[in-house]
Amino acid sequence: MTAVTAGARGRLAGWCAAATAVLSAVATAVAFTRLPFDWPALGAAAALVVHGALALTITDLRDERLRRSATAVAALLGGLLITGSAWAAAMSVPGSPAAVVLSVVQNGIGPLAVLGVRLGRVS
Repeated sequence: MTAVTAGARGRLAGWCAAATAVLSAVATAVAFTRLPFDWPALGAAAALVVHGALALTITDLRDERLRRSATAVAALLGGLLITGSAWAAAMSVPGSPAAVVLSVVQNGIGPLAVLGVRLGRVS
C-alpha cells in the first residue's frame, strides 16, 4: 500500500473544490436565466461574476492585510448568491420550499468547498 503525502491530499482537495465550484457556477448560471430580466443571459452573466468574485475574495484570505475586508466582501457576495438562488427558484417553481432549499444548496456548495479548502490551509 502506498502512503499519500499531505501535499497530494491538499492538491486533491483543491482540485475537488475547484471542480465543485465550477459545477456550482454552471448550475447557478442556468438557474439565474429564469430571473425576470429582459435578456436571460444577464442573469447567467451575473451568476458567473458573483461566483468568480467570491472565489477571488476567498483566495484573498491568505493575505493578513486583506483578511478583514475579504471576509466582509465574501459575506456580501454570499448573501447575493443565496438571495438570487432563492429568487430564481421561487420564480421557476412557485410555492415549493424544497426547490428553493435545493437551489440554494446546489448554488452555494461550490464557494463553500473552496472556502473549506482555503480555511484548511490557513490554519
